[in-house]
Amino acid sequence: MIKRAHISQVAIQLVLIFSGLIAIYPIFWTFISSLKRDSEIFGSTFALPQQPQFINYITAWGRGGLQQAFINSVYITFFTVVLVIIVSMLAAYIISRVNNKVTKIVFLSFLTAIMIPPDVMFLSMFLQIRDYNLINNFWGVILPSVAMGIPMSVFILVAFMKNLPPSLLEAATIDGCSRFGILWKIVAPLTKAAIGSVAVFQFTAIWNSYMLPLVVLRREHLLLLPQALNRFMGERHIQFSQLFAGIMITFIPVLIFFICFQRTFLQGATMGAVKE
Repeated sequence: MIKRAHISQVAIQLVLIFSGLIAIYPIFWTFISSLKRDSEIFGSTFALPQQPQFINYITAWGRGGLQQAFINSVYITFFTVVLVIIVSMLAAYIISRVNNKVTKIVFLSFLTAIMIPPDVMFLSMFLQIRDYNLINNFWGVILPSVAMGIPMSVFILVAFMKNLPPSLLEAATIDGCSRFGILWKIVAPLTKAAIGSVAVFQFTAIWNSYMLPLVVLRREHLLLLPQALNRFMGERHIQFSQLFAGIMITFIPVLIFFICFQRTFLQGATMGAVKE
């Protein structure tokens, strides 16, 4: 019996290691390709670079225009994530604390919005952006992104806030703490794991957003990183080495952000799975 359990545990570990290698290999291949010349990429596709070409990153950052695109992406991602968290916290707090028909209908509306694919709303969304004169304006990307990010964020936060002990919030009310004081001083710290999960999900979604910024931001100096990568792909020639370097430049901030919020993200993903 113990031997069978040991064999099954080893098998599970091997499967996990194999799955991890499958997930990591494309990133590793992109990294080593970003350090090669174009001729070397096709000549020795899977080999390590003979002489690492770190100049590919310098060229992609400077001549490729990724510097301005990076600043644009940081600006849009920062305001989108902050607004999603603030609005979602306020909505989730009311929904979790007030139990009546209105809050139930609002929460059901959020759940319904999660089920609607964003592509279905794209045409009507674009027409509204155009009518509000937000074409070639960062807020033409931020506001729709906030609207699309709120439903899932509210769903995550409500699940956490409903599990908070009511006696703790009642004690704060008796001590004279206002509703906003309870939200920011008590509820927010206790739902830190959920907020971290929301931040990671929204950061990844906005940072890698392609279609909406491509349609709304049409001027060169307004492009975001995913759209700026198109500069390396011409009609007759593709600068593969610089393109791979640009992909790595786009990927590194996501990796750093996830590492910073890894602990809270994992807590948010697993908390509530087991009830004591």
